[in-house]
Amino acid sequence: MFKKAMIASAVLAGAFAAQAQVGTPAPSATLTVGGTVTAPICSLALAGGGAATFGTITRPLTGWTTISTAPARYQAPASKKQTVALNVSCPAPTKMALAMQDNRSASVVAPASAVANFGLGTYTPAGGGTATNIGNFFVDYTGLQITPTVGGTAAAPAVKLVTAGTATSSSTWAAATGVLASYLPTSQSLGFAATAGATTPDSLASIAGNLVVNVELSKATVDAATSDITLDGNATITLVGL
Repeated sequence: MFKKAMIASAVLAGAFAAQAQVGTPAPSATLTVGGTVTAPICSLALAGGGAATFGTITRPLTGWTTISTAPARYQAPASKKQTVALNVSCPAPTKMALAMQDNRSASVVAPASAVANFGLGTYTPAGGGTATNIGNFFVDYTGLQITPTVGGTAAAPAVKLVTAGTATSSSTWAAATGVLASYLPTSQSLGFAATAGATTPDSLASIAGNLVVNVELSKATVDAATSDITLDGNATITLVGL
């Protein structure tokens, strides 16, 4: 009888101990996983702070070409052209484009059909009077070369493409033809491909070369000026990822 009671007490004690263990929360810790997937950080630079300075231009504009197509303009000779080096560099091939924005667009002096002319600001006589538009500048980009891979060989793009406004990954592209095959477009984006027949920009490691800037001045503004005319062209080139 005693032996049976001892066994029952031991079983009961074990049951109480088991209940105590089940009722105590087990230690725990939470593992979180985070991170950000991002495009390579590319750089864009224009030599000399991006300044194309034409210096002092003395009237009459000897050697300048008179363009009679309305609105009449004086175009600077080749000897006056200014060169600004552009360099885009990425640590890995990146799908990208150059977006152009004319910050003086209201002052362009060119036919309404012009698609590659950037404004040069306005002129107001020293003694006061009505402001008139100075003219426009245009930028030859045919000196640019592209490199599809880091450390690869640079070459002229096989295809040049344009799209309206600032490009996005869903933009519709068209071949850059006519004037746009040689000159930066206003209020559009410009992309490049190394493969003939491409219909969208390629992933590139670099875009580099010289931009050649020239100006056309309003004949009406220059001829009527009674004080110095200060050229004030201003445009933004933005590197956009696609």
